[in-house]
Amino acid sequence: MRICYIANAAYNLHFARWYNYFLEKGHEVHVVSGDPSRVTHEVTIPGITVHYLPEEKLKSHVLSFGYNLLKLPLIIWELRRILKKISPDIVHAHQVYAEGMWAALADFHPFIVTPIGSDLLIHTHESFVLRIISNYVLRKADLITCDSVVLQYEIFRFGCTPDKTHLIFNGIDFSMFHSLVDSSVIRNKYKIGNSPLVLSVRNLDAVYNIDSVIKSIPAVLKFIPDAKFIFCYIETSVDQLNPHKLVNELGLEGSVILAGTIPREDMPCYYAAADVCISVPSSDSSPNSVYESMACGTPVIVSDVPWTKHFMKDRQNCLMIPARDSGAISDAIIEILKNEHLRNRLAENAHSTVKRYVDYYINMEKLASLMDGLKRVS
Repeated sequence: MRICYIANAAYNLHFARWYNYFLEKGHEVHVVSGDPSRVTHEVTIPGITVHYLPEEKLKSHVLSFGYNLLKLPLIIWELRRILKKISPDIVHAHQVYAEGMWAALADFHPFIVTPIGSDLLIHTHESFVLRIISNYVLRKADLITCDSVVLQYEIFRFGCTPDKTHLIFNGIDFSMFHSLVDSSVIRNKYKIGNSPLVLSVRNLDAVYNIDSVIKSIPAVLKFIPDAKFIFCYIETSVDQLNPHKLVNELGLEGSVILAGTIPREDMPCYYAAADVCISVPSSDSSPNSVYESMACGTPVIVSDVPWTKHFMKDRQNCLMIPARDSGAISDAIIEILKNEHLRNRLAENAHSTVKRYVDYYINMEKLASLMDGLKRVS
C-alpha cells in the first residue's frame, strides 16, 4: 500500500510512530508538509519521502492565516501535482487545518483525517471561520480517527456518524516504555542522586500551564527541600513562556533543570528516573507523555479536563487536580512524594490501564485494517 500523509514535518517526533508502523510492514510512505522554514525539529526517517508545499508561516498567526489563504490556489495546485505523481492508495491528513483543509480541497479519495485535539477542542470555539472549515473537512473525509472520547464527541457535534469515526490511540510501544528501564542514567547525568524528582514533558505554549507548575515549586521545597524538577520541552513559537526568566525570578536555579528538547529514544530513562510526572494543561485530548510515564511505572498528576473521563481514575491510576492551580499542584506533588503507599498504588494501576487501552501495535493494526477496507471500497 502507498500511503501519503499530509502533516507538519516539524512534528515528526509525534507522527513518526504512525509512519514507522507502515514502513515496518513494507508499505511505501510519503509525507507532504507545509513551509519547510518552520521545520526546526525535523526528524529524517529512512524510507520516507518528504514533499513541501508553498506555504509560508509568518510571526503573527492572523497574518499567516490571511497570507496563506491568498496563496491557497497555488498550495492546492501543488498538492494535486504531488498526489498525481505519487498516486497513493490512501491520503491521511493529521489535524483539521491547514493539513486537512488542503487534503479536502485537493479532492483525493480515499481520504482520512485525524484531528489532533486543539484544532477542534479549542480553535473551533474561538473562530467561526475555523468552524466552517472544520465542518467541511470532516464531512469530506471518508474516515475520521481520533485519540480520545472527548474528541470523538466533538466530531459528532459536526454531524459525523459513529461508523465513520474511530478511536485510534497513537499508542505506547511497551518494548521501549516499561518499568525495568534503568533509572540511574538520568540521575547520574544531572547529579541528582536520591533526591525526589518531578518531571514535566509538556511544551511551553500557554495551554500547558508550565508557569503554574514552576510557581508551585517554592511550596514543594518548603516541605521537601532536596526535591528536583526537570522540564523537557520543544520550543514551538515566539510567544511561549520563557522558563529561564521565571525560574530566575523565583530563585529556583538550584532546584530546576531546564533540559529542553530530548531525543525520543532517551525519554524512557527520564520517566524511569522520576518519582512523579506532571501534566496539567487547560485542554488536552490524549497525551502520550502521560501514557508513557504510566507505562514506565511513574505516577502521574493530571488536570481535571474532559479527556480523563474515559479511563483515568482519581487516586486509582492518577492524581487529578484543577488546571492552573499552583496550590493544588504543590499539594499533589507533596502527597505523592510523601506517601509511598499511594505512589505504589498509582504506579501499579497506571501500568495495567495503559496496557489495556493504549497498546501501540493493537491500535496500529486497527488503523491498518480500516485503511485496507477503504482501499477495497475505492
